[in-house]
Amino acid sequence: MHHLLKKFKKGRLTPTDLAALRYEADQMDDDELLNAFEAAGIADIDENDVDQAQLDMLTGQIAAKIRKRRITRILRIVSLSVAACLALLLVGTGTWYVMETTREYSRYAATLAIPNVITTGKSESVTVMLPDSSRVTLEPSSTLSYTLGDFNSEARVVNISGGAEFDVAHRDGAMFRVCGRQFDVTVTGTVFSVLSPESGDSAIVYLKEGAVAMHSDISDKSVRLSPNQMVYMSYSTGDFTIHDMTSSNDAKAIMRGDLIFTATPLKEVLSRIGETYDMTVTADNPRLDRRLFTGYLPSTNLPEAIVIIRQAFNLHTSLSDSTLTFSAK
Repeated sequence: MHHLLKKFKKGRLTPTDLAALRYEADQMDDDELLNAFEAAGIADIDENDVDQAQLDMLTGQIAAKIRKRRITRILRIVSLSVAACLALLLVGTGTWYVMETTREYSRYAATLAIPNVITTGKSESVTVMLPDSSRVTLEPSSTLSYTLGDFNSEARVVNISGGAEFDVAHRDGAMFRVCGRQFDVTVTGTVFSVLSPESGDSAIVYLKEGAVAMHSDISDKSVRLSPNQMVYMSYSTGDFTIHDMTSSNDAKAIMRGDLIFTATPLKEVLSRIGETYDMTVTADNPRLDRRLFTGYLPSTNLPEAIVIIRQAFNLHTSLSDSTLTFSAK
């Protein structure tokens, strides 16, 4: 081990030497490895002879790859050695073998690749805090996923299926990107909502504050949104249609997938409820059919929709087989 470290210090290791050194280092714990470096005189390198910027860069690159207790001093020794012996910068022959001697690298790499998946049921919503303190509120029947390898100081990438509102924490130099069905949305720090349904004609993005850019994989076109704008991307053409939203409540209802009504006859409202929940919904009095309703009804929670209609018009309900009937009290 000692003679290999001497060759390492002088920058004369061959690929065979690198393999041998890696094998021997693998048999040691951190303290034994540090003692071996010190015995070989590697710890005595004069830092004044090394470019500080290069040293910091190398130390940072190594530290970014591994996380190990008591490894800080070893990292600095290795970085000094590499900075003093540029001949060791041969990536193809194992430049970073010292990192792997911790025997944590493979496990760390595997951890980076493990997907983090959050899924909501038909009638539930959940707010998730991401590693950078960004918040995501998932709508019912939605899935958010990301890996730590794609979510770091250089890039923050998440995948969405369904609906979600994002409150993104600003990070200098680290863009935040949401990938959906055949599109992506890129931001720095902002509040916006995404609806990326598995089926349907369009993906929808609503910008509450900040700025976002939406890109279509279908048409390879991009569009930028201003606050209180909503954009529809056609799944058939990849084209964008932008709407200025005067009501943030309307926008939220659209992104949730709610049923939206404005001065709509109750007969039509009940028909929409029936279509949404695959049942027959009627009123037992024709005079009720002509009454008007303005508001939002959930498309994933039938009991809540029934309560809203019942309270809005002071009605009773009865259920027989698959027919729901509203009647006056």
